[in-house]
Amino acid sequence: MIQKQGHWVPYELKPRDVERRFGTCELLLQRQRRKDFLHRIVTGDEKWIHYDNPKHRKS
Repeated sequence: MIQKQGHWVPYELKPRDVERRFGTCELLLQRQRRKDFLHRIVTGDEKWIHYDNPKHRKS
């Protein structure tokens, strides 16, 4: 659903967009198998944000 002129309307993704999203999901799953990281991704609507909060040591 997308908002147009104040109303939410359904829409279909173009084939290239479907392929890109599918490819991105496959890459994320492959990366997860190598190193646990999916718990650091925050999603909301169409935006994905990689969250990293490194621990700082006192010197």
